[in-house]
Amino acid sequence: SLFIDSQQVRMEFGSAGLELLVLDTRTPHALVDSEYATRRASCAEATRLLGIAALRDVTDLDSAMRELPDPVIRRRVRHVVTE
Repeated sequence: SLFIDSQQVRMEFGSAGLELLVLDTRTPHALVDSEYATRRASCAEATRLLGIAALRDVTDLDSAMRELPDPVIRRRVRHVVTE
């Protein structure tokens, strides 16, 4: 697995002998009414509650878990941060 930090501009794959291939399939996606949209909204709510810009900014997961009242949001945050 490869962690790609899309907020950091510089990414060097060549030194590890890797290449990155990006494809645009031009396939339309209807994510507005999907479970994806619901999960994304939960993550946005978590960042609001935690006072951070993005879940990548969570530095203490245990502390963050204590600040989140909703068990569904806690589960989603744990997944994003530890995945």
